[in-house]
Amino acid sequence: MLQNEPLSAGINGVDLQLTYFGADGVAGGGDDVVYTTTTANMNGADGIYMFLGVIPGMYKLKVLTSNLGLPTQIIVTGK
Repeated sequence: MLQNEPLSAGINGVDLQLTYFGADGVAGGGDDVVYTTTTANMNGADGIYMFLGVIPGMYKLKVLTSNLGLPTQIIVTGK
């Protein structure tokens, strides 16, 4: 999963948490897996983040750094 919004200015140092709902596709179903990363400058672009090795399924992306005036949760659905 790669953040890719070329017209938006990025912010470095934002902590993100991606929760995979597991094979059952249900949040809190006992097989959830949590990944974390922090936005950073990559190839001259600020605010870039990546989650490597994700597989198709249901996920929730949460912004952990709430003191930046950003939304604190984005729900991503789809397979």
